[in-house]
Amino acid sequence: PVALKFGIAKNSATRVGSQNKKSTYIVENYAVWYFTDVFSCKDAERVCKQTLLCGILSKLEMPDGHSETTSVLNLEKIIQIYESRGGVRG
Repeated sequence: PVALKFGIAKNSATRVGSQNKKSTYIVENYAVWYFTDVFSCKDAERVCKQTLLCGILSKLEMPDGHSETTSVLNLEKIIQIYESRGGVRG
């Protein structure tokens, strides 16, 4: 893995397929966290973007969603942020 991509999607499988068509890299779905409300989900994404170094892939490498890419070393931090805001791993 060269990076982690986090973000919001209604259908994660469709989203991964869409990103694979545009990305330099192969995008794989590691896991999905479900939220009971939109606010909590958007809050988790906002906190990730504010606290983690993001955008490690360029717009050329990942035209759709490059600003939600971060180091693979941040996996545990993302999980902690998601779960602290009510996300439940599916």
